[in-house]
Amino acid sequence: SDTSICSGTSFTLYAGLAETYLWSNGIELPTIEVSNSGIYWVQTTLGQCIGSDTVSVISYLFPELNLGLDTTICDNQPFTISLDTAQTYTWSDGSINSFLIVNDAGIYWAETSNGPCITRDSIDIAEVITPQVNFGDDLNACFGETVTLNAGLASSYFWSDSSSLSSILVSSPGLYWVEASNQQCIDSDSI
Repeated sequence: SDTSICSGTSFTLYAGLAETYLWSNGIELPTIEVSNSGIYWVQTTLGQCIGSDTVSVISYLFPELNLGLDTTICDNQPFTISLDTAQTYTWSDGSINSFLIVNDAGIYWAETSNGPCITRDSIDIAEVITPQVNFGDDLNACFGETVTLNAGLASSYFWSDSSSLSSILVSSPGLYWVEASNQQCIDSDSI
């Protein structure tokens, strides 16, 4: 039967049992390996009997698909994986859009096809917890009293006074702020 193959692969054409063989490419063997599109014919002889057949082979390119490098997302921010809208895709969740919105850590994959040729790619998405900084309402304090401002759990801190600790002691009136971060996930508050 006429057939399709993917670029970079080959297909064996077998002419059956005979005494002599002559293929369209000049080969005189019972089989040939085909790796390009084309119309291939063979003529065989067995005694005085002559047989011939023709087959069409179409070679398809593997479609391109790249989901990008593995990445890290913040726990409260969705991440969109976008692909070329000219192709059709099937995602690991069964959807067929040109994009996938990811809310959780995991391995996600997509596949696309061109004829019989299927390309699949995957991406591993890790999730980082976003710090939660909440100083509450503004405060009034008595003269000489100190107030501890705690920024909660994070891997790094940057305060308005350039401090990098998780908490600071405040003894003067003013506006104080902090940015707390875990990798690229940042939260801030001021009081």
